[in-house]
Amino acid sequence: MNMNQENDNELKKNAPYLASLEKKNSFQAPEGFFEDLPSKIEDKIQAATTEKKHTYVSLHYVKYAAAAVVLLVAGYYFYPSKTIPQKNTFTAWNVDSLTDDELLDEMSDFPIEYETETVVSNDDADIINYLIDNKVDITEINGI
Repeated sequence: MNMNQENDNELKKNAPYLASLEKKNSFQAPEGFFEDLPSKIEDKIQAATTEKKHTYVSLHYVKYAAAAVVLLVAGYYFYPSKTIPQKNTFTAWNVDSLTDDELLDEMSDFPIEYETETVVSNDDADIINYLIDNKVDITEINGI
């Protein structure tokens, strides 16, 4: 048994209605279709190669590129390229050239903050508790 007979038997078994339909080709090519086909293909190939390909850049990309250039130029123009000198700065080389009055005047621009606590009571117990709370070494006070 060949392959066609096996397929026909299987078709009759699984789909009897489909197997009973007449087997004929219902499609037909127009007259001279295959004789003219090679020349039609060659004509289309020549037409495709002779056409110029135009590439256009979308206007949206041009807008975005122009905006980016404007922002970069504006940023470069407005960004300070030099550092702004600080008002109250001086270096070691010009400190020696200052007089005492000028040096005191410069130093007065830099306030010095001290942390101070005042002892309100002179009671010995309060002073001892303060020293214990702040862990003050008594030898530092007595100078021993």
